[in-house]
Amino acid sequence: MRMFSFGPNSGKPLTQWTDSKGVSHRVDPKTSKVVISPIFISDVGSRFACFHIGKGGFIPRHPATGPQLFCVLEGSGWVSGGDGRKVPIEANLAAFWEPGEEHESGTDGGMKVIIVECESYDPAAFMREVRL
Repeated sequence: MRMFSFGPNSGKPLTQWTDSKGVSHRVDPKTSKVVISPIFISDVGSRFACFHIGKGGFIPRHPATGPQLFCVLEGSGWVSGGDGRKVPIEANLAAFWEPGEEHESGTDGGMKVIIVECESYDPAAFMREVRL
């Protein structure tokens, strides 16, 4: 057996993001308070990572590169989609964004999140949808 860490000390701080026009922006890691710990990246662009979002942290508004699932493991915060409305989210809930959908997230108290991006995905095939 081999053991691996995906804790915040194993990741890298979020330092840049790309907006809907494809323009890259720098984000101060001390402001965003996000550490990304990659877990899996495939040759076809599927990615699986743990995001450690500190107290008062956020992920800036950007378009989803493909279907994207944002699964909260610990903590709570908010997410928004194309309409920009902030919706509360907590542990054991997941937000899903369609390819190209503008979205962002943030937290007052901190969150640990697993983010899954892939070529084709419909979370309804695996999880019960929660109506807001």
